[in-house]
Amino acid sequence: IYAAELVRRELANGGAQNCLVILNTIQEALDLLSLIATAPWAAGYRHFHLSTNLRPKDRRRILEEIGASPNGAILVATQVVEAGLDFSFDVVLRALGPLDSIVQAAGRCNRHGAGARGRVRILNLSGNSGTTVYGNVHMDVATSLYREISGRAVPEPEVQRLVFRYFQELKCRISQD
Repeated sequence: IYAAELVRRELANGGAQNCLVILNTIQEALDLLSLIATAPWAAGYRHFHLSTNLRPKDRRRILEEIGASPNGAILVATQVVEAGLDFSFDVVLRALGPLDSIVQAAGRCNRHGAGARGRVRILNLSGNSGTTVYGNVHMDVATSLYREISGRAVPEPEVQRLVFRYFQELKCRISQD
């Protein structure tokens, strides 16, 4: 419910017309899409889901629909959308995961530099899906960095430093493990 409410707030504030939510598991994405699809506030938006549980031809059809009318769309997806798609969303919400995945997700936010500056938010959801998908080491390092930046805007130069620290810490941790 927290994620659905955050989508509502992000779309209501600042004139955002579309939103991408990337979650760590297919089930999380389907559950959130179900909540959004039944929410009265979301009636004016088209709702989409993308993940590897869809056939490639169905993914292509959905991508074509989103591309034809990106405004008024809410896409709830898994990591399948993090690379190789040339879509731009006003708001991107990404479940906590490895920092390189978060940076990839951010690449879908105001991708073409049109209009107002886009917003990227990290969702620290309950449960252990990030660890299940990415493993303990990646998630421990990401969680540690998330705690440092939680609740504040992070300027791009700081993102570069965080990415560097993330990979340095991973290198140390993986060599020890």
